[in-house]
Amino acid sequence: DGYFSADHQKIAIRQGMSEVQTVSATVHEIAHSKLHNQKKIQIANDEQYQEIELFDKLGLFSNGRIARDNLPEGVYCYDLRGSDYDPGDPVCVEERVVVNHAGSVLMTEPLELTEDGRLMLTEEKGLNFTGGFSTLSQFLQKQRKDRHTEEVEALYSAFQNVNHFKE
Repeated sequence: DGYFSADHQKIAIRQGMSEVQTVSATVHEIAHSKLHNQKKIQIANDEQYQEIELFDKLGLFSNGRIARDNLPEGVYCYDLRGSDYDPGDPVCVEERVVVNHAGSVLMTEPLELTEDGRLMLTEEKGLNFTGGFSTLSQFLQKQRKDRHTEEVEALYSAFQNVNHFKE
């Protein structure tokens, strides 16, 4: 009752269907467009980062500072502040750190910083190195795939609800 054209970036739906059929076909084709319209992400000078979990969210770690000017849309960058006794030992996450910079992290989900603009790292909650390495483009492609899967699942649920009204 419809189709998605990746080349033309459009969805076509057959005319003359009932409202419920039209909505059902539209939701179905939107799901197809989300699933099959993934373009490869390319980033110039894409370097390897260490894969991390930061407050139960996936991210990438760099010992150095990361320039925020050229980051793709939807990428959040935070700095880690080191302790006064060991500047290389991260104790908290902040938007930007000038003194005692212990590294930078890239994430696809924003962190909710406290009123004073930081989140303290603890042994129970905080920074966990997972052991893997990834470029930013590889990381974004994987995260994008996961987000597209979530979107398709949500659309499928909506599609099921529309089918319920057909009966």
